[in-house]
Amino acid sequence: MDYSNIKALVVDDLDYIRSSLLSLLGDMGITNIQEAEDGEIALEKILNEYESGAPFQVILCDVHMPNCDGISLLEKIRSDKRVGSVPVLMVSSESDVSIIKKLILMGADSYLLKPFTSDNLEKKIHSVLKVDHVA
Repeated sequence: MDYSNIKALVVDDLDYIRSSLLSLLGDMGITNIQEAEDGEIALEKILNEYESGAPFQVILCDVHMPNCDGISLLEKIRSDKRVGSVPVLMVSSESDVSIIKKLILMGADSYLLKPFTSDNLEKKIHSVLKVDHVA
């Protein structure tokens, strides 16, 4: 799959995780990437990019972050009719099955467990970028 036209947002409070994701996504051909260190900053970017006419096509989001965690951000995204359909891939070291199920029920498109490999990331990205999400 050609990912060169994909616009992504990476949301994680840890610099090294964001850097790792940016590098791996870049290796896949996704180079139009913005980043945010918490859900508040992410939501502002998501809405600004939507309003500019160039919305994100995928969001990779950590679960545990300060200010606004990934669960709250996912809720806010899914409740906003403007951006509610953007694919969200939750990325976390949280292995509690009940939390993972909760995220999927809340509308997360998929879940990637840290630590992850480039192969795992690419499979998850491919699965959430369904043809109807990529225009």
